[in-house]
Amino acid sequence: MAEYSTEMAAAVSRYLDMNRMRSRFDNDSGSFYITLPMETRLKQMDMEIRVGASTLISEVRIPLSCESGTVRSVMEFVTRLNAALDFGGFVLDADTGDVSFRFGLDCAGIRPSYDMIDHLVSLPMIILGTYLDALISVMLGYAEAKKALQDAALKSISSD
Repeated sequence: MAEYSTEMAAAVSRYLDMNRMRSRFDNDSGSFYITLPMETRLKQMDMEIRVGASTLISEVRIPLSCESGTVRSVMEFVTRLNAALDFGGFVLDADTGDVSFRFGLDCAGIRPSYDMIDHLVSLPMIILGTYLDALISVMLGYAEAKKALQDAALKSISSD
């Protein structure tokens, strides 16, 4: 059984309830599991929010793995993108080809506010909404990392 703050778990639960987000809480791991709609090639994504003793971590796993031979390109893509991100980052398991986006909050000594939890949930979805289609193209070997990243950034700027 994981050690987690019941006070922080209650704050996350209140946030999810207030926003009518269906979730499942696992008492053993201290994790919430949420399915969120996306406006990308993947129509929905699963998010896990792990409640620790003093941390909250949201993680969204991309529900497909890199094609064989694309791991280096995906590594380049996530490295370039992570260097440009102010918060959170992509994680690539080079052995399995699995990719996820992770964002964490240090809540030592404070109760997480509504806005803090909102950022924990919304930031990954905003980043994925901007870059997921490009990432998938690289994962499947349809695009080169640098070009896909540039195209996604330009598309994001033009849609603002």
